[in-house]
Amino acid sequence: MAGISFEDAQLLQGALLAVPMAAGVFDKVNGHEPKNQPGRGVHFHLFLDGVSPVSSGLNATSIRVGFTARVMVDMLHDPQDDIDPLILSAYASVMTGYLGGFRLAAAGLPSSLSVRELDVRGIEGVKADAAAGYTEPDGKKFRALDMTLGVV
Repeated sequence: MAGISFEDAQLLQGALLAVPMAAGVFDKVNGHEPKNQPGRGVHFHLFLDGVSPVSSGLNATSIRVGFTARVMVDMLHDPQDDIDPLILSAYASVMTGYLGGFRLAAAGLPSSLSVRELDVRGIEGVKADAAAGYTEPDGKKFRALDMTLGVV
């Protein structure tokens, strides 16, 4: 774990954020959990969820870095029947980007970081499920879909 510098962590986060930015469906893409109201539109937020060791050898330990990727829309969006379809289609765009040819090594990560995979099937932890719910940054209610992204 000592091999992840601040710069490496920034590069990893940037590589993961490049996918929703390229999807072209979000009004705002952030690398942190919102603390205030992000406004109207469809928003994407990526933030650290946890870190755990997954395998080790004589002189190295692999870790799984978990992120929460949140898609959210203001609950006052009109028409309200469009809220869940907006979230679902935005989620599908992001997952298509992550699963359809996305390569962390090609995203500018240094070889010293040695990222193996996005653990979508949960082989080394939690699979890439998504759960719908609500969140209230700064007291305003948003419909949200939280996905689990594990990087090994």
